[in-house]
Parts: sequence; structure tokens; C-alpha cells
Amino acid sequence: MLLMTLAACGSVAVPGTDGGDRPDAASTAPDAAPGAPDAAPPCGTLYVTNFGGGGVEIFDCLATRDDTRVGGDRVLAGAATGLTFGEYAGIAVDPGRDLLYVSEHGDGTVRIWEHASTISGDVAPDRVLTTGAGYQQGLALDVTHDRLYVADDNFNPNQILVYAGAHAVSGAATPVAVISIADSFQLSIDEVHDRLYVAMGTAVAVYDGASTITGTGATAARTFAPATSTNFQGVAIDVAHDVAYVSERAAAGTIYAVPGASTASGTVAPTRTIVGTTASEHLTTAEQVQIVDDRLYTVNDSASRVWIYDPASAASGAVAPARAILLGLHAGQADGFLFVP
Repeated sequence: MLLMTLAACGSVAVPGTDGGDRPDAASTAPDAAPGAPDAAPPCGTLYVTNFGGGGVEIFDCLATRDDTRVGGDRVLAGAATGLTFGEYAGIAVDPGRDLLYVSEHGDGTVRIWEHASTISGDVAPDRVLTTGAGYQQGLALDVTHDRLYVADDNFNPNQILVYAGAHAVSGAATPVAVISIADSFQLSIDEVHDRLYVAMGTAVAVYDGASTITGTGATAARTFAPATSTNFQGVAIDVAHDVAYVSERAAAGTIYAVPGASTASGTVAPTRTIVGTTASEHLTTAEQVQIVDDRLYTVNDSASRVWIYDPASAASGAVAPARAILLGLHAGQADGFLFVP
């Protein structure tokens, strides 16, 4: 599995959601003088946790990267990091505070580093949150409301741990909420509308007013599914177009584009499905997806790549991805991904 995060290169990115619905700097800046060149697009930085590699690969300025290159520009790895990545890992970035969060499935901790935009080498985390979770899966950060969500797919029980004051959380902090759920894989936050989406195998669960959830009694407002399956493991929300991208882990994995994500309930027919075009591009382990600025990111852990479909709104059927980002730290599997614009 693979996890990635993209952050603006050379500047601090505005915290956003999967849908890219927040204004960027260009939309609020004064118009350029007549004849002045257009501003360069933001570079973006991709953070990838690497299964078996025991580290985080960091790809700087993804917008101009030569896709034939192998491996990240920076690597966070070594004994001091404490990272082993025996299996699923989660990752999140707070670009405004320049913080990197990394979880592993079996050690019940979330490690937190400062200076995410420049970090490299064998660097110990600045803080460690001890969750005690038995099988950590998805990790999501709501920068707007300063909340961290940790999916614990421990079967007994399955739960989502919610921590307030995420920017400073440390040690054996007590979660402000524990959400009991049938199953939990990838988490996705719509910060603008304050919704939490949870891929739970058979469906996607939706929690309205996520930032107000406390205690232990929260239940999903609704659930939806694009088909019958027990392997919906990824979900990403295009807030601007109100579309949910739901990934299914299967022999020939599929990503479903589900319309009306904000109100979807029950079985909802997808408007599009996306599948791989060759054996190496089949989304056989499409466990995570992310949508930013109409670009859809997903992973193929057996090929150690991040696939990018651009534009996502036009991707349908057996369509080849526009780009493939090649990992270099470990040639076996990628572990998880998250994109921060």
C-alpha cells in the first residue's frame, strides 16, 4: 500500500480538502500587470510511506518532475525514526504548521515531525502520540478544526479515535471521541462542510458535524455504496463537484465515481468506473485514493507507483493514467498515500 501527501513547494499551502474547494493564492492575489507572465504553478510535494522500506520517500516539486526518475528527492528513514512499516501505514500533513504525521498498523503510535517541508535523513520524531490502537489503518487530519482521526481496524473493537488539539497532541493523550464502527480503512475529511467519510468494506459511512463529535455514542448519518462488495477500502471526496471516489480492492480493482456524495445514501449507481489498462496498471490493491484539483491519485502497491489520472472528471473505463511516480526506497510495495496541494 502507499500513502502520499502533496504540499506547495517554496511556500506554505492553504489547508484544504480532497475537493480543492478552497481558494488558492492565485484566486485572491491582485491581477498581474499587463504583459506580465503568468505565475508558475505550485510545485507540490509528495510524501509516500513505503511498505518494507521502513521510511518515507519525499518527492519535491512534483509538477515539474521527470517521471522517468526513480525514487524521492528526500528520504525519512533510519533507526532514530522508529519506522518499520511492516504493513499498512497512514500519513497526514499540516502544511501551515509544517507538521508530518505517520502511523503504523501494529505499534499503536502516531509519530509527529516538525519541518515537514525540509525534513530528511534519520531524524527522530519531535512527538509521539500513543494511541494503543491494535491495528491502525487510515489517518486523517482536519486542519481547520485541529482534529486528528485514527482508524483502528482491530476487529474487537473496530473504532475511530478522535484527538483534539492535533497540532500539539503527544503522549498518552485521551481522545475526545471514540467512534464505534463495523470496519474502518481509509478516512476522508471534507473540512468545509465538516464531514467525515469512512471506507468500511461494505460501504462508505458519513458523519455530519464531525468536529462536534465527542464521547462514545456517535453513529453515521448515512451509508452508501456503488455496488455490492466487502472490499471498499478507499474513499476521497471531490468537494467542488460533490463526487465521491470509492476504491475497491479486488483482483482487478475498480474506482467508482459516486455522484451527490454529500447526500448519498443506500446503493448509488456510479456515473463512471476507472480500471487499469495493463497488468501492471490494474488497480489490484486500490486501497487508497485522493482527489485534488481534478487530479485523482491512487496506488499500485505491487508496482511501487503512484498513479495520477488527470483530469479525474474525464477518467472512465480502461483509461491509462496521465503519470506514474516511481518509488525507489523499496522495490516491493508502496504502503499508503496522501496529497496536500
